[in-house]
Parts: sequence; structure tokens; C-alpha cells
Amino acid sequence: MSYLPKRAMSAKTVLTTAGFALASAAFLAAPAKADELTVNLSDVTNSNTENYPTVEIKLSDDGMAEGTVEVTVNVVPGSTGYIGDLRGVFMNLPGGATITPVSGGPITAIEGTASDLGRIGNSAKLNGSGASFTSGIEIGSQGISGGDDYRTVTFQVSGVSLSDFTSDTFGVRMMSVGDPNGSRSLSSKTLGTAPDTVVVTNPGDGGSEPEEPVVEEPNVGEPEGPVAEEPGGGGEPVAVPEPTTMAGLALGFGGLVAARRRKMNKDA
Repeated sequence: MSYLPKRAMSAKTVLTTAGFALASAAFLAAPAKADELTVNLSDVTNSNTENYPTVEIKLSDDGMAEGTVEVTVNVVPGSTGYIGDLRGVFMNLPGGATITPVSGGPITAIEGTASDLGRIGNSAKLNGSGASFTSGIEIGSQGISGGDDYRTVTFQVSGVSLSDFTSDTFGVRMMSVGDPNGSRSLSSKTLGTAPDTVVVTNPGDGGSEPEEPVVEEPNVGEPEGPVAEEPGGGGEPVAVPEPTTMAGLALGFGGLVAARRRKMNKDA
């Protein structure tokens, strides 16, 4: 004979179901994924550029309205600390795209259509780099006097998606390149190509994917069998005979009855 406490089994079922529901809720409430592209640019027109700064451009749609991408351009100091002043950022934008400044160096001119050609100053151009672009963005003005020395800029581009930039070329012009504590008489024209695949991130939990719900398995070795409760709802489990045990008891009782009848017949 075997039994399981009915109430204990019910509690286990409730706990398991609740755990599954909580895990499912966590899975459904996981932060939305964000997409990102990172482009690294380096000098393409000078020689002996091991000390020159490079440029990192990050494009992301995290928190943006649909059809909007945020672009952040950062000057990365060279191996010996050389820096540079951002003068121009160049991209290939589809027709109808618009640019909105966010932070960092001020956008002083945008060249993106025929009517805009020539608006960007010569020191912000990429002549001789061998690359061509549909749009150019001028940052600040020539020279670094008066604090016009910018090493980062962030702006938003509307009317695009990240897939518009995969495998595309980007360009950045830097002026006043050199040691921040010395002469900064150099300039740099940099190019870089975006990856061909957008990187999917999850900023809400460090990039990890939500975990699958876990369902608790029954404890190994727990007895199984029918369960009944005593009348009155006392809650104490009562052992219920297995079907084979009931059959054995019936056969034994029948045998006793038959033996008693034989004895009575013999005495008579």
C-alpha cells in the first residue's frame, strides 16, 4: 500500500505552476532588443601615421523612433596620445533623410543635395581620399582658438534604418592633429567601412538573451498511488489498498467461508 498526502501534492502543483508563470512573465517582459553598427576609421592620405588618432562611429536605433538612427562620432587618441579636432563627417544617405544635432560639436553646415554643394569649408572636406559621399556634415569652424576643439559629436538621422549603412563607407576629416601639450599642426583624412551585419544587443540586461522558463520536475523516489482523506476534512492521509491487495483479501475471505461450510457439513 502507498499514498501521497493530497494537500501536499496540491501545494507542490501550485508552486510549480506559479514558478512557470513567473518565469514566463520574465521572459515576456525582457527588454526590447536594440541594433548597432560600429565603424572604425583610420588615416588614408598621410604616411607614418602610427601616432595619429583614429575615429570610431557608432550607429544605434536604441530608444529611437522607427526610421531614426543615432550617430555618435568619437576621436580615439593615437598610441602616443595624439588627438584631433573634428571638422567633417561624411556618409551616404538616401534621399529625403534629415539630420538633427544632439550634443558635442555644433553642426555648422550640411551638404547633401545639389543646392547644398559648396556650403562646407575646404578644411572640412575629404579631397584626395579616393572616396565620394552623398552627404557631408561640418563640425564647428576652422582652427581651435576660442575653444573650438571638438572630439565628439552626436546627431540623429531620420528617414533611414541601420541596414542602409551596412557595408557602407564613412569618412571623417580632422584638423589640428598632434600632441595635446605640444604642436597640433597636422591634419588627417580617415575612412572606414561598416560591417555587413547589424549587431543585436540587449542593453536592459547586458546583452544576454532571456532565459527559457524552467518547470520543476517531481522528486525522484516519491511514492505514487491513490489518495483519500478521512471524513470530516481532517487533512490526514488515509492509506487506500491497491487493486491487487483488494483482490487478495476477497479470495482469502472466500476461502474462510468455504472451509467453515465444510466443517459444518461434517459435524452434521
